[in-house]
Formats: sequence, structure tokens, C-alpha cells
Amino acid sequence: MEQPGGAPGGVIQQGGQPPQARPPMQGRPDEGGRQLLAKSREMIPQMKEKWSTAMMEGGKALHQAALADSGAIRQQDLPQNKFETSLEDFHSVLDQMELNLRCALETTNQCQSSQRYMPTTLTYPQYIATAKQQVGFTSDIRQMLKQAAQDIVDHSVQQN
Repeated sequence: MEQPGGAPGGVIQQGGQPPQARPPMQGRPDEGGRQLLAKSREMIPQMKEKWSTAMMEGGKALHQAALADSGAIRQQDLPQNKFETSLEDFHSVLDQMELNLRCALETTNQCQSSQRYMPTTLTYPQYIATAKQQVGFTSDIRQMLKQAAQDIVDHSVQQN
């Protein structure tokens, strides 16, 4: 419940100013992942339609090839590439669904990492400072690993 003072619990910073709000986020932290999953679900009827079309075209192509083999129709009279085109359409829909699902997974993983490593009770300046601190820490770790790798290379060169 929001109290007077503009912040939960009525907390007021020095100088009588209410703390700044956290960076704006979507309704729920994992909302982006949910939206991508919904897009994938919406593509299921389209996928079924494309699969049905591909199977019908495949059946027609098979039937016409059998007729051509038996001599009932000429090879030149056969329609070309309808099956391949419909199969490519089906695979295109599958690729789009795969991308949406991979994106949803990555979004969910990012959200979980953010919740794990970023406290949720921070003001905006605290949030920025914490992010900068984490970036600095990762930079230090990267530099230490780079130096350790260089030391290993130097050590192996000296032994030879």
C-alpha cells in the first residue's frame, strides 16, 4: 500500500524528496516471454494448414507421377514444384515458431537472472549503481582470466 511521501512505506530521501521509481518494466517481468509463446500458439493453425497443403500437393504429385509412369499422361503435362513450394512454406512457419520459442526461452532466462542478481527494492540511482558495479566486477574477472591465460602461455614458452 502506498503511503504519503510517494513511496511504499512512506520512505522519503534526504531533502524531503521521494525516491525515484525503478526503471519501467512491462507488466510482469516475464511478459515478453509470454507474448512470444502466445505468438507461437497463434501460428499453430497456420502450421496445420501449411502441413495439410503440403500433404495434399505431395499426394497429387505422387498420383500424377504414377500416371506418368503408366503412360496415362505425358511427363511434360505434370505441374512442377507445387509440392516443394508448399513444403518450403511449411518449413518457413516452423522456423518462425522455433525463433519465437528460442526468443521466449532467452527472455525467460534473462528475467530469471535479473531477478536473481538484482535486488527488487532498489531506487533508480541504486539500480544504476548496482549495474555499474556488476559490469566492473565482470570486467575485473575477464581481466584476471586473460592474465591467467597469458601466464600459462608464457610459462609453457619458457619451459620449451
